[in-house]
Amino acid sequence: MYMDYIDLINNIDNNRINNINLIHVKEEYFVDLAVKSLMNDFLGNDFLDLNYEKIDFKKLDIEIYQNNIETLPFMSDKRIIVIDYIEIEKDSLKKHENILEEIQKSFEDFNDRTYLFLIYRGESLFKGKFVKSIEKNGDIYTFDRLNRDRFINFIKKYFQSHNIRLDTKSAKFISDRLRYLDKDATKNLFEVENELSKLRNNIKSKVPSFDEIEESIIDTFEEKIFGLLDFMSAKDVKKSILAYNTMKNEDQFMIYYMIIRQIRNMISVKDCLNRRLNLQTSREYVGISNFEYGKLENLVRKFTIEELLQIHRLCYESEIMLKTSKRTIEELIERIIYEFCLKFSLN
Repeated sequence: MYMDYIDLINNIDNNRINNINLIHVKEEYFVDLAVKSLMNDFLGNDFLDLNYEKIDFKKLDIEIYQNNIETLPFMSDKRIIVIDYIEIEKDSLKKHENILEEIQKSFEDFNDRTYLFLIYRGESLFKGKFVKSIEKNGDIYTFDRLNRDRFINFIKKYFQSHNIRLDTKSAKFISDRLRYLDKDATKNLFEVENELSKLRNNIKSKVPSFDEIEESIIDTFEEKIFGLLDFMSAKDVKKSILAYNTMKNEDQFMIYYMIIRQIRNMISVKDCLNRRLNLQTSREYVGISNFEYGKLENLVRKFTIEELLQIHRLCYESEIMLKTSKRTIEELIERIIYEFCLKFSLN
């Protein structure tokens, strides 16, 4: 069983770092934290220029590798070598066969004062002979994306570090709005922190109420889009147009994309209801947060599946119209809003 970021930090604190290490990165945020901890807490700040080396795998050759792992630390008992962006996907092994064989061969009699960290960023880890050799001679860490509990805790700790105390209900609400946990989400924790920073600037209290959190989060562009989508899904044309009018200076193509995404999700939720799938299977099938699924489950009852498919077709007709006519993207979005909210009289 591979270890995670917390295990690495514990091993640093307890001085139990192996000389040979592979880090499989799925959440980039933890790489910076890990490297800083290795430099400051494991290696120490003295003579970092001489005892810490970071090498891009694309620039690595056998001579550079041998020189680095054989170089002794200066005025220290440790030297760290980080080889970043190592390519060990199955399709890349033949291309990098020589250097990977040299790295693997070095494991047999590795310099016990050198600490090697290979950082791999691929989707999955191919367990060929190279990875199996690391399993035998060293440690493998996986820096995975946070699960729901850890993500909520991450949000609470962020605000706590800025002297703002959040209750769990507010943290869960923020978690659902940030969409980090959505299926196939690509947002990383750097982007999450940026969103949390914007939200923090809107919060006035040290112990904000749920209402204050809800009001503060609406100020962001993304939340304006969600507000528009909520009004549209409720077939409230007046509020939908008013909401859209506040966004005329925003990225119109992003608004268009988000409307299409909402319609696709509504179609999927409606399909789950029609097929009488259980709640867990439905959520996994649609790939959205529990919060969003619950809202859409109520909203889609206002529509038939035929209506949703019809409005979906309209979105693509609008995209063709944008390319072939003089209509602006703003005009087409307004047309979609009206059709979505009203009676679908498309002819």
